[in-house]
Amino acid sequence: MRTNAVRCLTALAFAGLVLTGCGSAQSEFSTPFASTTSTNLDDAQIQLRGTTEGTTANFLPRVKPVHGLAVLEGIRPKILDPVSPLQCVPFAREASGISIYGDAKNWWRLAEGRYAKATRPEVGAVIVMKGYRTTRRGHVAVVKQIVDERTIVVDHANWGNDGRIHLNAPMRDESPKNDWSKVRVWYTPGNAWGKRIYRTRGFILPTTAVATLDHDSSRN
Repeated sequence: MRTNAVRCLTALAFAGLVLTGCGSAQSEFSTPFASTTSTNLDDAQIQLRGTTEGTTANFLPRVKPVHGLAVLEGIRPKILDPVSPLQCVPFAREASGISIYGDAKNWWRLAEGRYAKATRPEVGAVIVMKGYRTTRRGHVAVVKQIVDERTIVVDHANWGNDGRIHLNAPMRDESPKNDWSKVRVWYTPGNAWGKRIYRTRGFILPTTAVATLDHDSSRN
């Protein structure tokens, strides 16, 4: 049973954890997701160089969110800065225990028949996101906490194509039917919700059960 997976991952990072290729994603404040060509990170020692922290106090959001900010009370987003750039896939794989390799855009397909899928979040699950206005790119993040029916907290890497680890990042369901098909992601450097809405494929659960849970084939 994987407990405090990200804490363990961070500790291993100090010890020189070797991670291999993943797809990358670009910031919601720039162009669509960057190329997801796998990058070989073999022999890369992941060492942390300090943190950038953000809180929910004393800021103004860049956009008016659908829901209030009170729900984020006590959540403190943080950025860990590794010596060597880290991508989203190896981080998600290590933090969740979901053993899928390859670009983030392919994770939903590669999980078929191997891991259960769901349209609602569960702690430890991996949310699979599509690129902004394109299905040729993608991003994966690990669900760390469920705050309410429309708010979760995720850990992920390389958000904004920066090669860094983003911890405790809020994510909001912006879909009309509350089916998590569209989300908004917290932008920690600006202490604000991101401007863009991203489409998702769903959640891959950290279990090898073949059955798909609440699966909506229209989201493939």
